[in-house]
Amino acid sequence: MKRSRFIICFLTVLLLANTLIFADNSIAKALYDRNTELATALIVAGGDIEATYIGETPLYYAIYNEEYEFAETLLEKGCKAWKEQLSCMGTL
Repeated sequence: MKRSRFIICFLTVLLLANTLIFADNSIAKALYDRNTELATALIVAGGDIEATYIGETPLYYAIYNEEYEFAETLLEKGCKAWKEQLSCMGTL
């Protein structure tokens, strides 16, 4: 009885950790996939505009995908900008 309870608790923790680590609901992931509609919905829902996906920020993916209006929106929302990212937009 104790062993099966331990296994159930262990699997629950493992599933929760997997969900948190590999969740695909980040703004950066949406922009990586070129899904600006999902990215917009995530911003409206209070998503983290600084959270990274594969080491890059939403601002990076917006600029990389030439979504300059979306990049401006991120900057207006308070997203921190790197000099290299802004130079890609031609603003420097």
